[in-house]
Amino acid sequence: LRDCPDDGSIQDMEIWGCNGAYVYKRVDKLFVMDKLDIVDKRYPGMVKDLREEIRVPIFMQDQYPDIPTCVRYPIEDILHYFHVPYMTTTIAFMIAYAIARNVKRIYFYGVDLWCAGFNEAEYMDQKPCLDFWCGIAFGRNIEMLVPWQMLQAMPPIYGGVPAAEFMAEVEAHTQEELERKLTQKPEGLPLADADGKEVKTDA
Repeated sequence: LRDCPDDGSIQDMEIWGCNGAYVYKRVDKLFVMDKLDIVDKRYPGMVKDLREEIRVPIFMQDQYPDIPTCVRYPIEDILHYFHVPYMTTTIAFMIAYAIARNVKRIYFYGVDLWCAGFNEAEYMDQKPCLDFWCGIAFGRNIEMLVPWQMLQAMPPIYGGVPAAEFMAEVEAHTQEELERKLTQKPEGLPLADADGKEVKTDA
């Protein structure tokens, strides 16, 4: 999460965070999808921050009058729009909302859903849901930047090749290079014919 650029280098970018992300990074929107009593138990002191400190929109399940910037998450609209009641993680709510708002790009920072010995059972339920909503976003032609750490949680590509091996070079790229790649117009994938010669394709 600390690697997320917040210096204005990426034009028209909003930073969305969930739960305690505001502690580590400036956020433009915060998503807290647990009930308030659960938030109070899981994140000591956070409810006080929601009420007194945070001044950006806070999307929650319910409308809490004592949280000035609370915004009730439009769950009915989202479910009607997608016809898929599949939300096992706050990140899924965030992706669905972003898709419904017709965003062009989604960058993931700090969304690993992989940490040996920590919330493994919970992550097992959340990871397939995250994969599902990423698939919906890809299907809507939304460009996505997925960090190498997030790929660590993916199963091997069929045939035994880990997905992360294909993305290892990402760590070597600067943010400027990643931005340049993401803003380039796709030119189509180079294909090979039966003789191994490259076949040109149009986008």
